[in-house]
Amino acid sequence: MIKPWRFCAVVLSASAAFSLAADEFPAPVPDVEIRGLNVWPERNYAAAQSNLGFCYAHGPGVAEDSVEAYKWLLLAARQGHEGAKNYITFLESKLTTPEQIAQGQKRAREFKPR
Repeated sequence: MIKPWRFCAVVLSASAAFSLAADEFPAPVPDVEIRGLNVWPERNYAAAQSNLGFCYAHGPGVAEDSVEAYKWLLLAARQGHEGAKNYITFLESKLTTPEQIAQGQKRAREFKPR
């Protein structure tokens, strides 16, 4: 079974169909960066975490989940990923409730890279 983040990463990296506003959505990571051996969100790779957060926010390849989206984007933003930082602001203002933000922050604190 393919892991949801792998499918999502491939969907994002292969899709030129996304025509999203740069001020609202992070650009997908190029395919080369996310297909590398051991380059996974669980390994604390910020670009992969950002892509996974975007997927959870909008559902390509995974079920939409604002809390998981916030968690992965927060982890990427803490590492300095600019797209994740920008998208966190969008999530906070449009897609999440204060309770979802708190739960996402809790999940991010509990995250342990593999």
